[in-house]
Amino acid sequence: YDQCQSFRGNHVDYYVVERKPAVGIIAFTTERQLILERQYRHPAQEWIIEAPAGLMDKGPESAPQTIKRELLEETGYQIKKVRHLIDLYASAGVLEHAFKLYIGFDAVRIAEPALDQSEDLEVMLMDLDQAIGMIKSKKIKDAETIVGIMLAQDYIKEHGYN
Repeated sequence: YDQCQSFRGNHVDYYVVERKPAVGIIAFTTERQLILERQYRHPAQEWIIEAPAGLMDKGPESAPQTIKRELLEETGYQIKKVRHLIDLYASAGVLEHAFKLYIGFDAVRIAEPALDQSEDLEVMLMDLDQAIGMIKSKKIKDAETIVGIMLAQDYIKEHGYN
């Protein structure tokens, strides 16, 4: 809960959800398959299809290091090269939660997922066109994932899968 003064001089009460910064990745395998997750999200009370992501809560780890670790833990895929796509806020009117989004290519499965106790998820692989179709048919609802997939489409048109 915060009390502040607006730029126009009004006193305003804010309820703010504070959360550590997070990172996410639009990751493609060596076969150009997009790695997504189907994960139960209690606040939404449904299974949500989303990009691998995680909080930056493991000490002095950089954002690229965090997303590589999260991708491996959640999916079993290892990725070496990641590129920054965008920094965004999921809901700046309520959340103090910065989100860094990356794209990566040539991910290889090297292990079984090592999920946290709170994670219930399934790994999904699909091509980019299928994911865009799932956005259009409202099967993918997660905002960061939608932004990431659409930016990935533009990135790939300009740079290819590398």
